[in-house]
Amino acid sequence: DEQLTKIGQKVKREYDIDYGTLSDWRDRSEAAMDLAMQIAKAKTWPWANSSNVVYPLMTVAAVQFAARAYPAIVMGRNVVKGVVVGPDNGIPQIAPDGSPAIQMTPQGPQPMWAQPPGSKRERADRIGQHMSWQLLVEMKEWEEGTDKLLHILPIIGCCFRKSYYDPGRGHNVSCLVMPQNIVVNYWAESINTVPRISEDIRLYPNQIEELVRAGLFIDHEYGLAEN
Repeated sequence: DEQLTKIGQKVKREYDIDYGTLSDWRDRSEAAMDLAMQIAKAKTWPWANSSNVVYPLMTVAAVQFAARAYPAIVMGRNVVKGVVVGPDNGIPQIAPDGSPAIQMTPQGPQPMWAQPPGSKRERADRIGQHMSWQLLVEMKEWEEGTDKLLHILPIIGCCFRKSYYDPGRGHNVSCLVMPQNIVVNYWAESINTVPRISEDIRLYPNQIEELVRAGLFIDHEYGLAEN
């Protein structure tokens, strides 16, 4: 219990540090979302409750960006394309004397292959086909999440996706994570090298109970979300 308390205090302290650096960014991103969603707020200048007009420029721009980016990412059923790393010239079989093995064919002597030329490309294509099936068929939320991501990205400038294996469903899942729910120190040089990335996660009581029974959460009174 003492060790858990120390870990919890350290996590909370460092989370608060990172969260504090994002205050100005949160204000800007909230203003951008309000502008894109055409939320008209009461004006106080030049007088109170003066008329206010919000043009859908941001909304139209975001829709046009998504309309162009989506078909460039989801091109038919081939979403994932495997890449061949290194030469794909094949690996010949070696005869007992140490020389490449040769076999006789109607076309004449031909080398015998332990791994024929082009096998890497064929394997990359098979992997791409399988992973495309996973994204478009098995992970039903991926396609819808991609569409939402491409509408949010041009407005706020960043968006996140979390992919992981869900033992309850028995396959990989992909979750769209709004940038407002990711807490990273604003002054970090790169998201790839930052020492700490936090995510605000909201769970229903039954979800918490499932995680407790699965041994992933400790049995604790977690309380209610603040907002």
